[in-house]
Amino acid sequence: MGIKKIPPSLYKLSLHSVSKMLLLQWEHTYNHSYVQYSKELKEKIGIIIPSTIYEQIFEHMIDSHARVIQSNVLSDCIPSITCLINSIIVPNLRKLNLNCLRHMGTVKDEEIRYLENILLTELPTLNNLVEISLQTSGTDFTLPTCSDEILEKIGSSCPRLKTLDISYNHTVTDKGLELLVPSDGQEGCPELTKVSLFECSITVEGVAMLLQGLPRLKFLGFRETGQSLLLLNRQASSSNSNITLELAHLNNLGIISRTCKDIHKLKCDDRMVNAIRNHCPKLNGLKVRVNDSEVKLLLSINTVSILELVYNLGSPSSPGSNTIQYLQLCGPQFVSLSFVCDIFTIQFLKVVCENCNNLKRLWIRSNRFICDQDLSNSDREKCTLANLEVFFLRIGHLDLQTCRIPRNVLSYVLHKSNVLQDIMLAMKNVLFCDSYVQELFASIQ
Repeated sequence: MGIKKIPPSLYKLSLHSVSKMLLLQWEHTYNHSYVQYSKELKEKIGIIIPSTIYEQIFEHMIDSHARVIQSNVLSDCIPSITCLINSIIVPNLRKLNLNCLRHMGTVKDEEIRYLENILLTELPTLNNLVEISLQTSGTDFTLPTCSDEILEKIGSSCPRLKTLDISYNHTVTDKGLELLVPSDGQEGCPELTKVSLFECSITVEGVAMLLQGLPRLKFLGFRETGQSLLLLNRQASSSNSNITLELAHLNNLGIISRTCKDIHKLKCDDRMVNAIRNHCPKLNGLKVRVNDSEVKLLLSINTVSILELVYNLGSPSSPGSNTIQYLQLCGPQFVSLSFVCDIFTIQFLKVVCENCNNLKRLWIRSNRFICDQDLSNSDREKCTLANLEVFFLRIGHLDLQTCRIPRNVLSYVLHKSNVLQDIMLAMKNVLFCDSYVQELFASIQ
């Protein structure tokens, strides 16, 4: 029997109905009494509907209208998305999420300028915001948008802000980040705990300033956080000061646009490990570039339960004896492991399966998979992955590259788990056929 589809709750059905009703009413009045309707909506909606419910209605209306515009060839005949935003944004809003706009594709330049003007005008009145999401697609002429000028309004108007996502906005610079930090001349956003800054025009120095100025930060979406931490560590050493961060996640895999030329600087060496130990006592997630020889340095960090190791510092390399020793000693502390490497072997797979008994997610991406050992029944008994929920395996870096992975290898990893949710196999396995897949699923619980 197939899995039954869970019906939508009465609450979700009600949200959908109210959102649809308000959107239809807005579209109906757009060409007649648009200004009056917008004014009445802003005055009365906060009294009629609690903010926690209205912010969901707000998102649903924007997403629905964006989909209509995207699917309609004659979109010029439809009221613009920015007009809708301007009509339904209200002062008691606690969550401003415009991320869905990034799927609309290219828009006219005047639409971008109009949204900028709306944000610059409305943000000073949105003092209750705790979450702002303005992530764009990273290409020109797309929505939503963010700039240093908009960050200035956020820093001066949103003291309760806890979450900010402005990823892929190339006009955001260090100057904008500085405006989020509390100082004598500005209130800033002292309660920020999560900030996503992927692929913005910011520097390691700007992020170091943000880390020091916002000590409550737990998550920082930036691919060179480790480099900023090294800078912070040098500054603390020279001033003989102690800086303790709340940071729970550290990504030092490198910014895509400049990883190739500076990749050697991203190595997780003893300086990096010392900086983590000095400033991040609560670190839980770590993404770093290593050679096998550096992995043993991680033994001194015992708080990490989510780990991604990328074996590439200019050329692909593979896990070895140091990684094996590390997992034998620290395996039980991990709930999620990711490996990106040149060669992955059955020997190393056995080390993971036998020593990481609390693992829930296992991600493996390698250029080659070598079956260097046989798997016996006793090996199957030693596998401890009873809690595994997600298994991802990608082999090969070229489109036409093939591999030979016997069914019993996959069955070995998966057969103990009775909570398995996702299996993702991305490879050209010459052994794949209907019976291979049928027997694989028959062999797991």
